[in-house]
Amino acid sequence: MDKNVTSPSPRHGRWYILGRVLKVVVPLSISAGLVVWLFHKVDIDKVKSIIEQGVDYRYIAAMMVITILSHIIRGVRWGIQLRAAGIPRIPAVAESVSIFGAYALNLVFPYLGEAWRCVYIARRENCKLSTVVGTDLGDRASDAVMILMLIILTLIVARGYIDKFLDRYPMGKALDRFTTDGTLWIFIILAVIVVAVVGYVFRNTSFVIGVKKSVICSISALLL
Repeated sequence: MDKNVTSPSPRHGRWYILGRVLKVVVPLSISAGLVVWLFHKVDIDKVKSIIEQGVDYRYIAAMMVITILSHIIRGVRWGIQLRAAGIPRIPAVAESVSIFGAYALNLVFPYLGEAWRCVYIARRENCKLSTVVGTDLGDRASDAVMILMLIILTLIVARGYIDKFLDRYPMGKALDRFTTDGTLWIFIILAVIVVAVVGYVFRNTSFVIGVKKSVICSISALLL
């Protein structure tokens, strides 16, 4: 047999072609099915009437501009945290893409976007995933601190209006029952315990050590 004769490339095989087709067809089919399911009880004529007569597009345009700017700023902020953790500077476009992609995937499944953006940066910059995950946790931790501060400020300034809302509307009453339900707090406590136990058991692994260092560096970068 002539050794110079090469076998056909697997890239041209039928299984390769089938795989490439499925990668396109399956996501599109799922997306189309979700759209149909979401809108199967929607009155399209009413929606069309609202769009044509009941919408002030100036507010929508302003919201879109603010949202785009907030995502870009968030990407730049994450880039600062990544550099603090030892990852070389990445282009602002890549920082923004990571945020836009994360928000898009979070619409499909909660926190799927967070996992994707960590893997995206780790592969793009050829760095440790644990380092990127640590900066993501630091990013979320800084968000949590700001949200907590805003909640406290809101409760101080608008406590009377919040109480009136909770007493007047069914949604407020349901929210009050939800937050005072002991089951919710038991679930939160159990979740915290599970996270603490997992962190303690795997505390000496290289991944957890890398995450801890990265979290500290990313938070320090924002504070300093």
